[in-house]
Amino acid sequence: MFWAGFGTWGTALALLGVKPTGVQDDTGGDFPRHETIYTANSAPPTSANPFQGGNIIGIDGLVFEPLFMLNFMTTELKPWLAESGTWISDNTFEVKLRDATWQDGQPLTAEDVEFSFEYYEKLGLKDWSAVGLKEIKVVDDRTVDFIFEGKPNVWAWRSNLYSVLIVPKHVFENLDPEQVKTMTFTGDDKEYLVGSGAYRLKEVVQQQKSILERNDDWWGARYFNEPAAKYIIQLYVSSNDQAANMFLKDDLDVATYYLDIAELKKQNPNIVSWLEGEPYFPPVVPVVLYFNTAHEPLNNPEVRRAIAMAINPEQIVQQGPISAVPDQTPLGPIMQGWKDRIGADQLIKEYGWKYGDIAGAIKILDSLGIKDTDGDGIREYNGKPLKLTFITCSGCSDWVQTGEIIKNQLRPLGIDVEIKTGDWTNFFMKNLNDGNFDLALHWAGTFKPDPYSVYYSLMYNENPPETPTETPTTTSPSTTSPSSTTSPSTTPSTSSPTTTTSGGGGICGPAALIALAAIPLLLRRRR
Repeated sequence: MFWAGFGTWGTALALLGVKPTGVQDDTGGDFPRHETIYTANSAPPTSANPFQGGNIIGIDGLVFEPLFMLNFMTTELKPWLAESGTWISDNTFEVKLRDATWQDGQPLTAEDVEFSFEYYEKLGLKDWSAVGLKEIKVVDDRTVDFIFEGKPNVWAWRSNLYSVLIVPKHVFENLDPEQVKTMTFTGDDKEYLVGSGAYRLKEVVQQQKSILERNDDWWGARYFNEPAAKYIIQLYVSSNDQAANMFLKDDLDVATYYLDIAELKKQNPNIVSWLEGEPYFPPVVPVVLYFNTAHEPLNNPEVRRAIAMAINPEQIVQQGPISAVPDQTPLGPIMQGWKDRIGADQLIKEYGWKYGDIAGAIKILDSLGIKDTDGDGIREYNGKPLKLTFITCSGCSDWVQTGEIIKNQLRPLGIDVEIKTGDWTNFFMKNLNDGNFDLALHWAGTFKPDPYSVYYSLMYNENPPETPTETPTTTSPSTTSPSSTTSPSTTPSTSSPTTTTSGGGGICGPAALIALAAIPLLLRRRR
């Protein structure tokens, strides 16, 4: 998959001061406003599956927890269920657990950790042999060793420390993994959602909202303090405009949408953003322009390169929803330390290109024989007009606007772009997953702790991953903040809130300014 990256300036991680009024739910119950956080998703809550397909925010992280949490602003791993994680030898990673309990009162033990990692493999979500893991050994109730064959792929392993949710063996051991794949955990099967986290799933109102209720017996209160909100209610908010109106009325507390934050702040003094000034949001996750490389001629990296050259992000900055011209890496500001270490600026100078270079893009397509032979302004490929289908979510006004600008920018190159929009789940995600598109804006999914994991998630398909020559920092013990221990070398410092594992569902609105195309190394990999 070749990609180009964009970010928006108005994405809101907006927090509202709450009012002392109650917000009624549809069944007549009253959730005290001062005890309730209202968030939103652009897809209705339909699944609480903690393993795959879930779109209820908080199932991963607030109901079920990982060994470590990823602080996506520093790329550090914070010990969570784990008290520490240490390489005790060249091929053994040892985890010491905190004194944690499940929501049914049973203790969380090393056997639960062993079971969870093995269960992910049974679900087909992990292949531990790919990272060299050959054995998971329970040492005692609070200690588990992960033993690798040969030199471990430490980079790939590190991502699993925060992406694998620990589930109770006594609950899931009798559930067939094949059955679990299709379960939504929103009806009678909700009884299996016995997590270790600070919240329980209280209720799902189909097509409307989900309600998490605080677990007042949460083990983590001893280490991290008790969360203030008694309820977290996720509403179905399908568009940016709807979200903006709800923020103005104090009906929404925190969400990620494309909003004109500066204007909203003028209208509602309760609204605050992560940053006081532009871009207002933490620049973390890139939104990228995906190319469907299964479709001709997008399977040709030179065609993709020509399109990337023709796109002018400076114009998008002036006319549309991004705040600055991105560089040509998918790493973003939070990984500046990494970029400095590898000399990314010099690599871009050597292998990159000029944005908005229509003349250069025309030269590439001409050299490939993709020309306008009938004089109508559109090039032909295999005797047919070169027409690309761009899909996006109809409620994502920033992505629609960016798509229109891209369409206009590719017209002088002789490429016709048709924009198709629809709802998030049944149109956008379905067509994206089915491959029924040529171009699409979407997150790169790069809540990742290091560049290796970023590029792996973007580029890896069937080729076996290569083990890096150096191993990165591993997390080690602390009850308040993590320190580092290495085997054998340390990582560079990067630039600074802690996130849970990836949240399900689809909220449009990017969160970072990233690359408009990959360095040629990435092009060569896809040849």
